[in-house]
Amino acid sequence: MGDRQHAVALFNQGVEAGNAKQYPIHLQSAYKLFNSACYADPTWAQAFYQAGNNNADQGLPWAAIACYRRAIECGELTGTDLAKAYSNLSWKLEEIGQIDEALQAALKAIELDPLLSHAHLNLSICYKALDDSKRSLAAAEQALLLQKDASGDIAVAFACLFDRQFMRGLKHFEKRFEWRLHHFLNY
Repeated sequence: MGDRQHAVALFNQGVEAGNAKQYPIHLQSAYKLFNSACYADPTWAQAFYQAGNNNADQGLPWAAIACYRRAIECGELTGTDLAKAYSNLSWKLEEIGQIDEALQAALKAIELDPLLSHAHLNLSICYKALDDSKRSLAAAEQALLLQKDASGDIAVAFACLFDRQFMRGLKHFEKRFEWRLHHFLNY
C-alpha cells in the first residue's frame, strides 16, 4: 500500500496546476503531479484513471491503456466510474487495433452502466471493425438515444453508410458541421 494521503495531496496540486492557466507550463506541471500521485500510492485507482485520461489527451494510447488497466486492477472503482474506465480502455484499445479486447471492454462497460453513451459508441466502432454492420448500427442508435448530440448522429451516419442505408446515413451525416465546427471556433 502506498501513501494515500501524500498521493491525494499531489493529485489536488495537479488539479490546481491544470487550472492555473496564467502559467505557460501549467499542463506539464499538472501531468507530472498526477503521475506522481500514481507513484505515491500505486493502489489508488482514481490517480491511474486520471493519468489514463491525461495520456489519452496527449495521444499516448499505450500509456493510457496501461493506466486504465491499472485503475481497474486496483479494485476501488465501482458503478459508473468503473464503467467509464472500461469504456475509455475500449476506446484506446480500438485505436491501436486491438478490436477483440476493445469489444470485451465495451461490453463490460455497458454491463456495468447501460446508460453510458460513449460505451455504446465504442461498441459500434468495434462491431464496424468486425464487419458486423447490423450490430454496429444498433449500438450507434442506442448511443444516440442516450445522448442526443452530434457524435451520436455521426456514429449512426457511418453505421448506416456501412450498412448500405445511404439515404438515412447521409441525413445523419449533415451533423458533421456541428460535430467539427467547435474545433474551428478555437482557432
